[in-house]
Amino acid sequence: MNIFRIILLAAVIMMAAACKRNAELLDSIPADADAVARIDIRRLARECGDALPHDISDRIHRLETAVDLSEVFLVVDAGGRDVWLTATVINSDSLTAALGQPSDKDADGFVSYAGGTTLPEAYARDGRIWVAVDRQSSATPAAMVRKATASGGEGSMAKVPGTGDFLRRPMMAGIAVAGNGFTDQWQCIEMQIHDNALVFDHFRVDQRGMVAPTAGLEPVNTRFLDYAPHPASMAFAAGIDKDNVDWDGIGKAIGMIGGFTYYGFYESILPFLKEIDGTISIVASQPADGHRGSVDISTTRFIIMAHMGQESARKAIATAETYIVRLGLPVDKAADGSLALRYGSIHLHAAYIDGYLTISNFVPHKSEPSPQLVDAMKGHLATGLLDIDRATVRRWLHTADYGVSIKAEAGNTHNTVTLRLTECGDTPILQALIKTFVHTNND
Repeated sequence: MNIFRIILLAAVIMMAAACKRNAELLDSIPADADAVARIDIRRLARECGDALPHDISDRIHRLETAVDLSEVFLVVDAGGRDVWLTATVINSDSLTAALGQPSDKDADGFVSYAGGTTLPEAYARDGRIWVAVDRQSSATPAAMVRKATASGGEGSMAKVPGTGDFLRRPMMAGIAVAGNGFTDQWQCIEMQIHDNALVFDHFRVDQRGMVAPTAGLEPVNTRFLDYAPHPASMAFAAGIDKDNVDWDGIGKAIGMIGGFTYYGFYESILPFLKEIDGTISIVASQPADGHRGSVDISTTRFIIMAHMGQESARKAIATAETYIVRLGLPVDKAADGSLALRYGSIHLHAAYIDGYLTISNFVPHKSEPSPQLVDAMKGHLATGLLDIDRATVRRWLHTADYGVSIKAEAGNTHNTVTLRLTECGDTPILQALIKTFVHTNND
């Protein structure tokens, strides 16, 4: 059984759910969990259609009379070492038919289902079931419930301001992730399907239960698009509010995600990042004709632009020249201070243009900007666009029969990422994705 099937199978088995409402389920989930997700398995299964592996769809069918598949919670606890699924039992007899005979009650009143070789271990009490998807600590459902119900239930997710309300509302899938020392805010993400596209809505909830505003960003100035190549396959821009950027927080995030090497690189360029006082952007064109599917940088044109003062840009270019010379690479310096590096197929230019420090692999010239890019960028604090054609996608997923289009937007309180498949007709998006990954994992 491959990993994809195991994940789907675990998601189905966890569904010992319904009868009682969400608030009651959240009452039994401790507020100090690392993350809590809510999943509507019934809706997901409907969207997946016949793309679901037969063993998974059969199991869903057998459990429909035992559980309410529309209300399932996944709990990540113990520093990410434990992953539990919990839901409410509808029919105990149907549950027994699906999971086998339970054990006698233990001291905490739980009965257990051994699960065997193909099913995770499961525990049930008070009309709820807990399924151990991954357990590396000695924690038990009883211990988690005790934490949640301590002090009159004040230790439960139901009582976490704002975040509890988010998890209580019906949705196809959503997750709330705790800050865990990095921040005191919960990161909340909801996934929906609109117009055959996956849409992810992200926002942050502070300790008061209020949606936190976006800090450190200002609206994008689209003037950089006068120099951007088009048609573009990738574009990103963010308006930097210089006086309100949490550079230390960004560094911590980079260190946590990428480790010391990435953090060290970030520290080395931080002095220049702090000089940015407006829009920073990167735009790359579509690969040249005859290079569809190529990931070679020489087959596309790109430009990076960062708004800053002329003296700051001059220092950045001078520093770059010093490093290039130390590497023994040939570099040409023009009278205006711009640099040109040519090494094999790599042609790079660094200059100060129209208020921007500019790095590109072509000589930029002002031209009419792309109306589509202007419309996509205008009015947002940050926007990212990525279009990958089918030939390129198939380099990584050889069973994929589609291209990918991604759009990300940052607003004052909410951030949105939209994933759309292209070049594949009207095939429902989840069906197309699941068929790809099931076939890839089976190969």
